[in-house]
Amino acid sequence: MRRGTKPQPTVLLQLHGTKPHRPRPPDAAAAGDIGEPPAGLSEAEKTLWHEAVAVAPLGVLKDADRVMLRQWVSLQAQFEEVNRQQEKLNERSGLPFLVKEKTGGMIVSPYVYMMNKLRGQLIQMAQILGYCPSGRVGLMPRDPKADAPDGEDNRWMKLEQLRRRAANAS
Repeated sequence: MRRGTKPQPTVLLQLHGTKPHRPRPPDAAAAGDIGEPPAGLSEAEKTLWHEAVAVAPLGVLKDADRVMLRQWVSLQAQFEEVNRQQEKLNERSGLPFLVKEKTGGMIVSPYVYMMNKLRGQLIQMAQILGYCPSGRVGLMPRDPKADAPDGEDNRWMKLEQLRRRAANAS
């Protein structure tokens, strides 16, 4: 795993006026839409797949993200199943999230540990896939014309130039 600060997209660096000390390769852009769910998913997972694609930031999920989205959908389905099992357990016993030991003492339900572990994994994957505000920073559909620093269609560079002119004028 890479150490240090997480690399930022070139577009954000340009917007902030950062001058790279060495040339940067262009940001990778994946081709192809995410498409339909892969074979082998359960009905619950297929439903989650369609929901996830529907709420994803526009133009972000591509064919290269299928494996990651499949893992997220699988984890989400597991989380929902574990949660259902815990709810059943809560209904049977009078104490939510607790179970009796063989010795008669009370302990935290194993389902709680499972939900916590799955929740952590889901949050990490949600950030990667752009399902949370911090994960959406810098995510936008790629416009090849915007990559050319001299191009007329580079709106970010124009915005930065206007901002600098306004700052210098005052």
